[in-house]
Amino acid sequence: MRATQPFLLAEIHVDDLLLERGAPWSEVARLLAMVAEAAQTARARLTFRVRERFASEAAQRGRTNPLRALELGGHEVGSHAHGRALGRVQAAVSACGVANRGITPGLVQARGRAGALLERAATLGFAWVTDHPPARAWAYAGHLPWRPGPGYRADLPPAGPVVLETAADPFAWGLLRREAGEVRPAFGLGEANFAALEAALQAHATAPLPPGRCGFFGFALHDHNLCLEGTARPAPGALEALVAFLARHEVRTAGEMAILGAEPARIAVARPALPGLRLVRRVGLAASARRPGGPGGDFEVRSGPRRLHARWLGPARPRGALLLSHAGVRGGTVALLTPFGLEPGPLLAEGLAVVAYDRGGTGRSPAAVPPTPGREEHVEDFRAVLGAVRARLDPKTPVGVLSFSCGILPPLRAGEPFAFLLDGEAPADRMSLRPPVGSGAPEDPLLAALPLGNDLAWAGREPARLLGSLTCPYHRLQAEYDHVHGRLHEHAVVMLAAARAGRCPRVRCNGGEELSLLAGHLHAHGARIRGWILEEFEDAMPSSP
Repeated sequence: MRATQPFLLAEIHVDDLLLERGAPWSEVARLLAMVAEAAQTARARLTFRVRERFASEAAQRGRTNPLRALELGGHEVGSHAHGRALGRVQAAVSACGVANRGITPGLVQARGRAGALLERAATLGFAWVTDHPPARAWAYAGHLPWRPGPGYRADLPPAGPVVLETAADPFAWGLLRREAGEVRPAFGLGEANFAALEAALQAHATAPLPPGRCGFFGFALHDHNLCLEGTARPAPGALEALVAFLARHEVRTAGEMAILGAEPARIAVARPALPGLRLVRRVGLAASARRPGGPGGDFEVRSGPRRLHARWLGPARPRGALLLSHAGVRGGTVALLTPFGLEPGPLLAEGLAVVAYDRGGTGRSPAAVPPTPGREEHVEDFRAVLGAVRARLDPKTPVGVLSFSCGILPPLRAGEPFAFLLDGEAPADRMSLRPPVGSGAPEDPLLAALPLGNDLAWAGREPARLLGSLTCPYHRLQAEYDHVHGRLHEHAVVMLAAARAGRCPRVRCNGGEELSLLAGHLHAHGARIRGWILEEFEDAMPSSP
């Protein structure tokens, strides 16, 4: 028996079958919200894969669409196709304002099609693929090792996607059934189905693994599998059975799995067939990814009475460390670099470490602390994590900070030096701290209750008023479509002016001296942001004698 249980990857495929059978789109959207809410009661984050029809309709709802709501709730949202039209699906899902970094192309295992589909996914820029790579006539054959099949090509770009096998045998646990020689979907999954899935997971958990590695187990189900046949309503007991299963395991999104397996030394790679394709099999995650305190893994930081969950990605002795500071309730170890359209891998390859943590009361850092921006507890949490990072490093190793949204407040208030501050679309003051009506962004109820005319109530919460004390370089990252304020950018102007009026030795915006906006959304510019991160570290590196 293994010492640890495998991570669990839970995929929900929005397969359009309900729409094709006449269910109203609004009912399907309500179903997805119910599934997500149920998973959150088990502290589980799901991986949603969405087909073109549902996504196209969702995009017409603007920033209040349900796919964006799923991502804001901490779940991963990506694309799903049945072996065709990958580009159209990607466009439809991305139009909903989500990161959309992963795809389930579908029919990858079909003979002769694998190479073309995986190459197409790489060309479209997807960072990870969840599917079943073996070349077989039927999908989801179970836990088979990966083998190159007909149609594979050896000329994928070097930065090909990470591929994760995710499919438990759907016949074994009743997701699909054979009737009169035909394959039919199941409806109304319940306790018996998830008991069978649990048995499959436990059988997988006892399988031998290479030394120093731990496993992961993936399964996919469709939205209609949870419903009564002919409706878009959950069957009695279906959501409860799903929650009970998820609650017994440590559930990770596909992106988290791909990132944990991003370092070549820590993944099982099938080499000769596709040099540009990195395959993370179920046995592919290093055991150090689960060992607290180990380089490249999770660790705990004490912040007063709070225990904070943190994650270190990269070498134990890096050239520099990038500390992420997030807002919201998802937790920084979930968000990682997603708001910036980045994966850690390219930064790790430059000898840098990426460190993320969950503020008290968010993610996996349980505490009775509201997520309201500007709380003193979160400032203390940042100080504690910064101190823990520095304790691992040579004193000359620079630590830079990359913040997103209201995550700028803890580093500005911490009173601790760091090498630079890269600010991703932070609000400037009390006016921009509150999202505009109709933006779809959640509004903090405690902030909403503060009177706008009471300066004392807003003390310590307005980033522009705190920038004057910053003594390191400040670099603003701003897209033309702000993640909260849409096409309004006055808060960026205010922040740049405050930085220039203060003590910052250098102020930049999107790599230049003046305000310039990145086209579209911030997460569409990962390559450029990576370059600016590296530039900041180069400037911060100690000069050679």
